[in-house]
Amino acid sequence: MTFHRNRSSAAAIAAPFLFASLLPAQGYIAMTATQVPQTNAPAGVADAGIAARADGSWVVFGGEQANGLLPSTFVVNNNVWQPRISLFNPTLRTGHQLAFDGARGDSVMFGGRDLLGNALGDTWVFANDQWSYRPTPSPTARSGHRMCFDAARGVVVLFGGKDGSQTLLGDTWTWNGTAWAQVATAVAPAARHEHGVAYDAYRQKVVLFGGEAANGLRSDVWDWDGASWFEVVPPLVNGAPFGPVARKQHAMGFDAVAERVVVFGGDRGSAGVGSDSWAFDGANWVGLVAGTSNPSIRAKSATAATASGRMLVFGGVAANSYANNVWELVLPVLPRAFEYGAACLGSGGPLELRLNAGTQAAIGDTFGVRMTGLAMSSAVGFGFVGLSRASFSGIPLPFDLAVVGIPGCSAYNSGDINFALGLPSGFPLETAWSLTIPNDGYFLGLELYLQALALETAGYARFATVTNGVAMRIGNRVTPAGPPAIFNMVSIAPGAFHMGSNAGQSNEQPVHAVTITRPFWVGRYEVTQAEWQSIMGDNPSAFQGIAYPGSAQRPVEQVTWLGAMAYCAALTAQEASSGRMPLGYHYRLPTEAEWEFVCRAGTTTEWNTGALIACGQANFSGCGISQTVAVGSYPANPWGLFDMHGNVWEWCLDSWDAGANYPATPVADPQVSTGSFRVIRGGSWIFAPSQCRSAVRFPLLPGSANYSTGFRVVLAPIPGP
Repeated sequence: MTFHRNRSSAAAIAAPFLFASLLPAQGYIAMTATQVPQTNAPAGVADAGIAARADGSWVVFGGEQANGLLPSTFVVNNNVWQPRISLFNPTLRTGHQLAFDGARGDSVMFGGRDLLGNALGDTWVFANDQWSYRPTPSPTARSGHRMCFDAARGVVVLFGGKDGSQTLLGDTWTWNGTAWAQVATAVAPAARHEHGVAYDAYRQKVVLFGGEAANGLRSDVWDWDGASWFEVVPPLVNGAPFGPVARKQHAMGFDAVAERVVVFGGDRGSAGVGSDSWAFDGANWVGLVAGTSNPSIRAKSATAATASGRMLVFGGVAANSYANNVWELVLPVLPRAFEYGAACLGSGGPLELRLNAGTQAAIGDTFGVRMTGLAMSSAVGFGFVGLSRASFSGIPLPFDLAVVGIPGCSAYNSGDINFALGLPSGFPLETAWSLTIPNDGYFLGLELYLQALALETAGYARFATVTNGVAMRIGNRVTPAGPPAIFNMVSIAPGAFHMGSNAGQSNEQPVHAVTITRPFWVGRYEVTQAEWQSIMGDNPSAFQGIAYPGSAQRPVEQVTWLGAMAYCAALTAQEASSGRMPLGYHYRLPTEAEWEFVCRAGTTTEWNTGALIACGQANFSGCGISQTVAVGSYPANPWGLFDMHGNVWEWCLDSWDAGANYPATPVADPQVSTGSFRVIRGGSWIFAPSQCRSAVRFPLLPGSANYSTGFRVVLAPIPGP
């Protein structure tokens, strides 16, 4: 079923449906970063205090510069920096915090370090362009703490820092406009400093991430609900955590349009200072992949917000170079869907509306939901779609359905549309259906609320039972966690196959069972000349230049095994620096077994095309081409990989050792590491089709290069000790 939105009214829906997406996805999505020109901005500054005010202006005070501390107070309005002269002024400082107090319309500042490095414990309020000192009992003098305004509770929240004796602090305080109050909690984040906090206006919680604790840099996430801290542990991806690596001194804010907390840059310890960006929805991280324009690597940046709620990043420092520029980070609308409310107990058990896995509430996607807990295969169901979960015809929701003969159940949406569902099937019984959302940006941000009803068996206490609700917001699609989509990688699940061929050379025998036990990603295409040049800065290929049209998209060749390994290392370093690398992974060459596994793609014939291969299926000798062609010029194999036969030979990770490569007994994850030669696979444009079979293998010295040998990359877990 396809979903349509009536363009004449955002509240009109032209086709009935009921649907859901999976819980928020972990992965990557593109964002836009734009440098915003400033007028009269000071010289570069890091660790400044910034308070973003309700009118879109921001107050800036303090911070470190190349030659000392920022000496002035500024109000930034429409990107014009205007110094403010106050009758009384705070001590110059860095490591402090300045937060806009939305309940009172002023900005409050606390703590920091003075020019001599002494910890400060004073509280100041900036209102009507004037500073005033507030001699109130305060938290311990400190720096490196973090503060933000908690709009749901109407207070400014402070956590952590480091006191004058360099002791890490783990206390929580709130400011109500006149006084500080310490909040005792049974559970709290570890004592730390230089972490990040931001108020998530969608979930009405303060979010804390990262910082430096006694045991080093942290990557943990905590929620504050006004009374207690709760640690949030995002689910693992392929058995490993997915999200920003541990760091301190990062920028952190909230994007009101995307409804996500955003983390940018920071000091990542051994991984260096970064420029990576991440978005958090309360459960999962999404990596934000910028285009050619992106803030440079930096730590100690400060954050503000535009009038429309977009996050701004100001200043920062990297390698003793201080920035004074301002960047606007524009996130796309991200999908969201979740179950809410209570399922009603029916004759078949709790009647639940459950989210399907594997899809997203995104434009261009088709996804489904299912109603479970049905008692009989003839159960008739109805779906209800609402534009609100707050009220129905002026009646507050949830609404007790006892008045319509369904006691013990509640309505969770406004029920703007209802329709009959199909009969249940399967075991246990489920009613399932799907929805296709057009690939149209007009639907971005649309929020809908879903519920279902099933008629009951004769003699049951009520005539019908209803489900819980499902809420969803349509957004842009998130690329599943793994390598960024720009690298065209294909996810490969573990599996088994028979390696080798009885129809080939002796070095392809004996045919033996191989099990690949770990998931990995493999390049959809051979590495192109453009990709090589973007990473390595040169192009060794023979088939390049104006004499060879489209050469940038031809496979790179004349690459040694050592060169291919260097490319993998450089790509790993680049992606780790940008924050796009899944934690615990690296790029490398495929092992020989992995290569044949993905080449065969479940086939058992000599080529993955069958018993024969034709000139229209691969680039090999005898087809009248006599050179490389652009990658992807021929049909893909069953797993979506191109040019596994012909075009160029592909380097593998393994050494060549005829006595050890092929055992007679089954093996798991084989890799040969002894021998002077390395293995190449797949054949090339200059070789006959018989030399391009799935099982063909050939030895080549690691320092050798020729115009028919290239490679493709794998992204896989880094082996343990």
